[in-house]
This record gives sequence, C-alpha cells and structure tokens, in this order.
Amino acid sequence: MATTLPAPPGSALEFAEKNFRPAAVETDLYEWWERSGFFTPDEGNPNRPFVMMLPLPNVTGDLHLGHALGFGGYEDLMARWHRMKGEPTLWMPGTDHAGIIAQYVVEQELAKEGITRQALGREKFLEEMWRWMDLYRPRIEKQLRMLGCSLDWSRPNFTMEPSKQRAVRTHFIRLYKNKHLYRADRIVHWCTKCQTTYSDLEVEHVERTDTLYYVRYPWADRMPAGTPDVIIATTRPETIVADVAVAVHPDDARWKAMVGKDVLVPGVERRVKIIADGAVDPTFGTGALKITPGHDATDFEIGQRHGLPVLSVIDKRGMMTPAAGPLAGPDRETARQMMVELLRNKGLLVKEEPITHAVGVHERCGTVDEPLVMKQWWVSMERLAPPAIKAVRDGDIQIHPRYQEKVYFNWMENIRDWPVSRQIWWGHSIPVWYCRDCDAVIVPDEDAPDPTRCTKCRSDDIYQDPDVLDTWFSSALWPHSTLGWPDQTPDLKRYYPGSVLETGYDILFFWVARMIMMGLENMGEIPFHTVYLHGLVLVEGEKMSKSKGNLISAQVEKHPEALRGHVADDRPDATSDEARWILSRTEAAVADCTRLIEGYHFGEYVSALESFVWGELADFYVELAKPALRGADPTEAVRVLAYVLDRTLRLAHPSIPFITETIALQLRSHARMSDESPSLVTARWPMLGARDLALEERFSYIVDVVRVIRNLRQDAGLEPSARAKVLLGGNTKPLGQNLRVIGELTRTEALLGEDEGAPSMVRGVAVRLAVERDPQAERGRLERELAEAQEMVKRSKELLAKPGFTEKAPAEVVAKERARLKEREERLNLLETELRKRRG
Repeated sequence: MATTLPAPPGSALEFAEKNFRPAAVETDLYEWWERSGFFTPDEGNPNRPFVMMLPLPNVTGDLHLGHALGFGGYEDLMARWHRMKGEPTLWMPGTDHAGIIAQYVVEQELAKEGITRQALGREKFLEEMWRWMDLYRPRIEKQLRMLGCSLDWSRPNFTMEPSKQRAVRTHFIRLYKNKHLYRADRIVHWCTKCQTTYSDLEVEHVERTDTLYYVRYPWADRMPAGTPDVIIATTRPETIVADVAVAVHPDDARWKAMVGKDVLVPGVERRVKIIADGAVDPTFGTGALKITPGHDATDFEIGQRHGLPVLSVIDKRGMMTPAAGPLAGPDRETARQMMVELLRNKGLLVKEEPITHAVGVHERCGTVDEPLVMKQWWVSMERLAPPAIKAVRDGDIQIHPRYQEKVYFNWMENIRDWPVSRQIWWGHSIPVWYCRDCDAVIVPDEDAPDPTRCTKCRSDDIYQDPDVLDTWFSSALWPHSTLGWPDQTPDLKRYYPGSVLETGYDILFFWVARMIMMGLENMGEIPFHTVYLHGLVLVEGEKMSKSKGNLISAQVEKHPEALRGHVADDRPDATSDEARWILSRTEAAVADCTRLIEGYHFGEYVSALESFVWGELADFYVELAKPALRGADPTEAVRVLAYVLDRTLRLAHPSIPFITETIALQLRSHARMSDESPSLVTARWPMLGARDLALEERFSYIVDVVRVIRNLRQDAGLEPSARAKVLLGGNTKPLGQNLRVIGELTRTEALLGEDEGAPSMVRGVAVRLAVERDPQAERGRLERELAEAQEMVKRSKELLAKPGFTEKAPAEVVAKERARLKEREERLNLLETELRKRRG
C-alpha cells in the first residue's frame, strides 16, 4: 500500500445522480485503488496469504464473456473477500502468448495484405508476432481494469518474457535429465492447415454424414469352396494403399478360423496377414478392420503390438506421396474418389451406405485431423500422473463441483503421453540441438549457453530443433514460474503453494491437471488446495458488467447531526422492535453470505444478499423508518440505517465493487468509522454479531402477512396510493401489538376480526381484504390453496416418515420440520373450514 495515500476521487464523492452511472466514476475509482496499492499484499501481514493465479488470457484479441464471468465474477469476488478478511491477498495477473492460435490470427491478418509467413521469413514474422503482442496485451489489461479485477499490477507476467523463457528452458532440461522426456516416432494429430501437431485434448469431434464403403479384400491363396469373402468397411478408402494387415477380435467366432491367413490389399495387391487384436470393435461393419499404422492412432498401437511396418501415403500438406502407388499426387479428398473408382472397376466395391459419425478436427481451425507418424518430443506420464491423482484422491486438492473429481480421475487414470513439439514459429524454442555428423542429441545444462559444438564428436555442424513447445507446456508452470522459479525467491517462499485455481471446466485437463503434475515435480508440493470450475458462457450477449443495481442511500446525508459523535460501524442500541429486527436480520445476512462464499456457492451468495436488501431492508425497514426520518428525532433510525448500510456495502463489495465503494465513500464523508480503512477494498469483512431469534421469528409473521396483503391488493387492482381495510383472524397472537406496523407497510387499516369474505391463509393467520369479490372466483382460489396445502402437508409427513431421517438428521433440523408440519396442518384446517362455509 502506498505510504501517503492519494485522496479518493471527487467524481465518486460528489456523485449525486438517482441511478448509478458507471462511466462517471469507475475509471477514477480503479485508478485510485491501483495508485494506493490496495491490490498489493502487505508483506508485513503475518496472516496466511490467499494466492490465486489469473487463468492467463490469450493475447489474440479482446476479452470475451467467459473471461468476464471468471475474472470479473468469481475470481474478483474471492480476491476481494479474502482481502477484506485480513489475509494478504495476491491475485497474480498475466497473459499467454497463445502459440498456435496467435500465429494463426496473425497469419490471417497478414494474408489480408497478401503476405505469407514463409515470404517474410522466421525472423521478420516473429517481429510481427511481437508487434501483435505489444498491441493487445495493454488492451487486455485495460479491459481487466474495466471489469474491476483487483489484480496486483506490480507483478505483471507474460509467458514469453525472458524470465519465463528461462523457466521453460530449465523445466524442459530437468524433465529430460529425469527421464520424463523422450523423442520418438509416434503417431500424432496433424493439421494440414496450421502445419503443426496438436494433442489429443485439442481434437474436437464434430458429427457429420459420410459414406461407408464396403470393400472386398481378395484371398492371397486358393481357399476351400464356401470360404466367405473378407469384407471391410471404411470411411477412408484413400488410406487402403497403406494397409499392412487386417485385424479381427480374438473372440469373434466369424473370423477365428481365418486368423493367420493372407489377403491382398486392393489396388496394390500387397500380401498382408489377418491378425487378432482385442482393440477391434466386432460390431463395426463386418468385424474386420483394415490396419493402417501410418494414418490411424488405434492402428498404430495395434501395429506396435504386432510388430507391423508403418507406411505413410499422405504428407503434411494432405497430398498423396509416391508411396501411395496408383493414388500418388493429388490431395486426400481427390484420392478418395480415385480409389472408389478403382475399386468399382476391379469389382471390389461391395456396397456404399451413409454413416453419421464423429470426425476429429483441429479445434483451432476446424481442419479434419490427419494422423501422421512423426519424430516428436513427448512427456511421459508414467511417473508424473500418479502423484497428481493421489493429491486429489487424498483430498489435498479439492475440485468444486465435486462431481468433476470423477471426470478428473477418469482422464488421469487413462492418460497418454503428451506430445509437446509444435511445428510453428511462435513459442518457446526447444532447447535441443542435433549433430549432422553423428546424429547426437545435445541438451545443454541449466543456464548454460547455447552449444556451438557436438558434445559427442566435437563437430560444429549442429542445428537447433526448429520446433517450438506446446503453449500448455509453459502454462503448466504458471503457479511457480510467476513467483520467480527456478530461483528461490522471497515470493516463491511466501506465496507457493497457492490457494485457489478458478477456471472453466473445459480446461481441467489442458491446464489444471498439468499444473498439478508440474507443481509436484518441480516444487514437491501441490500448486493450490482448491480448484473451482465454472460453467461456460455459450450464448452471445451484452458485456458482463460489475456495475449493476442500486443500493439505498437511506437519506443519511440529510441528517448529519444524527451521526455527530457516533461511530457508524458500531452497532447502535436500538429500542424499537423494527430497528432491533433489522439489526438482527443484518447479522443473519452476514452469516448467510459468509457461509455461502466459504462453500463456493457464489450465485446463492448474491441471491441471499439481494433477498435481504430488497426483501427486508428496502421493502420493510426503510418504509418503517420513513416516519421517524421525517419526525422530530430521527437519531435512532439514521444510526440504524447507517450501520445496516455500512455492513450491507461490505457484504456486497466483492460482487459489485464500484457502486459499493461510491456509496461507502459518501457514507464515510458523513460518519466516523472505527474501521479506519480508507476504502472498502481493505475494509474488514463483517464479523457476526448477536441475533434475537425470537424477535426474528415474531417479525417473520408480520413479514409474511404483509406480503400476502400486498399480493391481495395487487390482485384486487387497487392503486398503490389507495387505502383499504384488512381483517386479520385465526392465529393472530404472534402478530402482537404490530397492527400499526402492518398497516403502515400495506397502506391499510389493519384490524383483528373476521367476516364472510374468503381469507388467504398464511402461517395460521386468516387475511381478508375488504373489497368486493366474485364468490365463484374466491371459491376457486380457496380450492387451489387447499390443494397446495394438502401437497405441502404430504411432503412434510413423507420426510418425517423417511427411514433414518429422525434418527440421523440433526435435532434442530427434525424439530424445524415438525414445527413446519404443525403450521402446514393448521393452515390446511383453516382452509377446509372456509371451504365448508362456502359449500354450506
């Protein structure tokens, strides 16, 4: 925090419009917060820090609604709440270089000018990439400020800055030295448009209708009469020329006798064997599968198990290679039609039929996946995954909502090795060199300079791997690289491990799981103890704003004398029932909001707060306080309103920071506070005060009766200003001496008594509004209420009769449900009595 704090902005202190206008105050408020250092954790605070990393947005353009939901919604709420609880709070900002997608976006921009990446060359193209980063990083940071995100801007981060490049290089070298990294020829997902590999997680499956071709593979040798033909169904006939076997399931009775026999690959007449493998789906097609290890991931694995050769007939551009024989030359789509025609001419195409199936495409550009066998760098999951599984299973890390833990386990327990090479130019260079003379692989030591000679044969004819690393390789280090790792910095010591990681459920595997694995590997500790996953914004709409709704100024500024000498955030000693009631209900709101945020129930927290502000404070107490505010001695009403308003502003601040700060600054200009914090950002979260539960229960009858009367007025079409008479009968004892209060809140003359009108029943009280009504309509309304009452009694009885409920549920829960049943039965009896009168 700044040593000498700048003054709060005049635009907030002087704002006096009826409706809150964000543009008038938000920029000034945020600049004041930032200049004052409110978002930077106090290093002298001995409390345990709350640490949360911003899920670094890609520097590919502006923020979208999903970012607004996560950053401006859940994360800022958590950061502000923990800060108000007195915890030194570090919410770490940062942006991601975005690898493939960023390069794709920039290439698209260059294409508009007729410029290609290849024409520019690698060095010039990377200059264009940096220009893009320099343009959009400040824009993204500005948008984060507009959302009100209380990030510690004294610690900016970017995945391609020098310190992060060093961290990534160190991480790669350590993984290699610890035998978690290897280079091998394996099948990968290849994008013929982006010209790069990508991982399993970056494959999107889209449903489409293609043609399923049934192809006859001739027997290589003469077979006994009656031997069935080998018919294979495929959607990719262009890859038939790369077949090296036919596989069947070992338990498939149709094919058991054929295993070990040879057939000829159509079009090239290559002899291949029929093999048995458990990976074959016997329900697909005829149960016989063409095996093409060079262009299918499942086939590659089958080929590895059976020692089959790999033939590649499609290149990186999606064109057919010379190895494709009769199909050499054209693109893969044209080759498909050529092969179909060839099969048809040879009499080997048995039939064709449409098939609707899921086709893998590259999620970044939508291009159909082309599996290719290539030499790549892979991260082995064999020893990295088990500790990450254990951390969640043992409860060291909890995932909210909890059902996502099952999703996490399912993926982690079936995880495959991670290909991290990307054939693009923008990203972290792979710190590996190769010798052209002896084929040695040269990986330097940590912090060593780039090698100039081969460490094996001393040749100077070496070259660096031209690929870059997967974007998620650097993102996986975010919880510790942002704190200075691999150096042992004070920040790393104080703020690792972190507290919470909040993000969308769609990157649980892309990012969260990898951060857990790499945090455990590099630091020996989990990176955070809680993962909160939010849903996705799937529809377009207006920009999500943190400035919404109006809170109530309560006319405090009109009575400065009532606050003179009074500390506004000290609970006043109230005498009236309504004042003591709202003070008690304010403490209930504190308890509810605290409990809900602690449980990560953020939507329910906002709903509970809104229910209190509008349903109790505004609808009831403010209305009841108006006569006192207009009277000769408004002191109690003003002090109660100031106290409740102060606590309400604190409760609401994590969710709506700008408007609450504006009102709080104005309140503090009229009233002294025991909490001398200059801003709600650093003010104390309310501690739970004493409640009067008996008073709350008694007043709840009044609240429910008032709501029924208001509804009856509306149903009767009465003007809001019109006065009416209301009769209250039945169990009116809980209402006590509060008929005046009920009358003031409903603009009625409230009297005890009954007449012939049909009542509305609430908590045993019969409410009759004295207006002309249609007898038939009244009877219909009573019948509807009776049916509802019968259903509610039935539910209570079923719950109490449920096996184990009364024995296992907490005693207070059982008592509450029994009281609820009694109340519902009383209402049911009164309604039955009223209906009998009508029918009699």
